[in-house]
Amino acid sequence: MGYIQEIRKYVGHSPIMATAVVCIIYDKEKGILFEKSSNFGTWCVPGGALEIGESLEDGVKREVKEETSLDIFN
Repeated sequence: MGYIQEIRKYVGHSPIMATAVVCIIYDKEKGILFEKSSNFGTWCVPGGALEIGESLEDGVKREVKEETSLDIFN
């Protein structure tokens, strides 16, 4: 997500419009997987902004792997 960090240098914390993906991971026995956001300290599902030229499927695979170490869509 290097390009988002580059944009932040110029716009600070102003809103940025970007295409993003999220993934709801559900297990019948354990329920929905939530993670604590390092940015805001709130509970959320895995997700984030797409890289330039990245497909939705590749983006959700990457974000889930980065944030949970899980491989999905295998």
